[in-house]
Amino acid sequence: MNALLERIDLVPSMTSPTTLTVRIDAELMRRLEAFAAEVHFSLDDLVDQMIRETLFRNSPEFADPCHPRTVAYRAAELGRLQALRGELVSEEELDRFLADNHGTADRGSPREP
Repeated sequence: MNALLERIDLVPSMTSPTTLTVRIDAELMRRLEAFAAEVHFSLDDLVDQMIRETLFRNSPEFADPCHPRTVAYRAAELGRLQALRGELVSEEELDRFLADNHGTADRGSPREP
């Protein structure tokens, strides 16, 4: 199976996209397409995100537990895992996390009456 992946960047400050051709098994392509649809990503954006994540996870920054990108990544990863398990996080817990890790908390949530 041959997949032509070309990212369409909406941010003008980014470099222009480059075409990447990847040969993958038909079953893997089916799984990628199904997952992209499930998470409401285009196939291009999903593969772009996967490549960026793999590069980050193999960078020296990721090995530093105090690096801001690592802290944010691990918090997002934990949130995804909790969501997959059906666990909910209260707004108070989120405010506490933001205050502890970033010195700020969302005091004016649009969900408040």
